[in-house]
Amino acid sequence: MIFLPKTLYDKLIAYAQSCYPKECCGYFLGKQNTQTLQNNVKEIFKVKNIHQNPEHFFTFCPNDQIKALQKAKKQDLDIIGIFHSHPFSQAYPSEEDLKYIDDDTKSYCIISLENQPNIACFRIGKEKIHKEIIKL
Repeated sequence: MIFLPKTLYDKLIAYAQSCYPKECCGYFLGKQNTQTLQNNVKEIFKVKNIHQNPEHFFTFCPNDQIKALQKAKKQDLDIIGIFHSHPFSQAYPSEEDLKYIDDDTKSYCIISLENQPNIACFRIGKEKIHKEIIKL
């Protein structure tokens, strides 16, 4: 389960819409309950997408990654997940997404702008995709 306050949920949708037609991306900063493994998002950290084809893929800007780590450390938070948008497809991990994700302790959220904007979150292990409940 991921706890994502409604204000941050709405900010993610707005951020994805502002980046359209390019994919947006970033980190979730927060804390994970070590007993329940619930991720509690306290803040979103936007990262510049530097991919050569940003309408269909994303690559984090390395400088922004360092800034996210520094901010998390300064605020005594952890990077508990990542997000990105799918401007033209559903909120489900693509084959390309799955190439790079294999840490099922992190929340992996996708913002779809196809039809009605929505967000879906997942825990992704080496061979398993588990849809995560979003608690607003």
